[in-house]
Amino acid sequence: MPPHARLAVLVLLGAGCVATTGSPSQPTTSEAACARPTAAAADRAQVRLVIGGQFSPDHLGPDEFERVRRDLSERPDAWLDALAAETFAADDALLGASFPSNVLDAVWTLRSRRTRALAACLLARYDAALARAASSSDQREQHRASVSRLQAQRLYVSYRAKGPVLCHDEPCASGELCVVPCCVGPCDPAPPHCVSVPTGARSADVCSTLGPGCPSCSVDGGAAVCRCGS
Repeated sequence: MPPHARLAVLVLLGAGCVATTGSPSQPTTSEAACARPTAAAADRAQVRLVIGGQFSPDHLGPDEFERVRRDLSERPDAWLDALAAETFAADDALLGASFPSNVLDAVWTLRSRRTRALAACLLARYDAALARAASSSDQREQHRASVSRLQAQRLYVSYRAKGPVLCHDEPCASGELCVVPCCVGPCDPAPPHCVSVPTGARSADVCSTLGPGCPSCSVDGGAAVCRCGS
């Protein structure tokens, strides 16, 4: 976060990004509604490597590990397409044995809106897999272990599905506001992020919704300004 993060001046109400520190809007979707993008075979192979549980310098070697990390940062859209293609093609057992959060975590600061949307689709995918497991009469230890893995990976993916959309990634959508919080915790600036606001919210209502990330606020010319103490 740059030094000027102590002063958050945000874009005009009703014309793009403005300010609030309320909760980010939560995506909801169903497994059937999720897109199944196509992806190059080489990209899908790379995704299998990263989500397969052995993505570390010890397993790949430091040079190959860094090469993959660079590729993640240089081609986030291709990685997200390949991750979607790979995870939706996987059966439930393979899904539980995979770690899609390895890719989501690596690209979310670069494509936060796409990352959150894909994470929401993966949540639906996990929920469907867990529903199928719950209806099964299989009582074997192997089945119970598979369910536990699905539950664990669902939890990791849920962090990104509920996470913020960063304002530097792309402009906030209609009905969303952008906030650069002054402080979180003791005083760690949080990244600028989009949040949803009720339809018809007035400029005068903004300050009352900001919360601890914006201890004082003024509305100047339709812009919401958050200020921290010195």
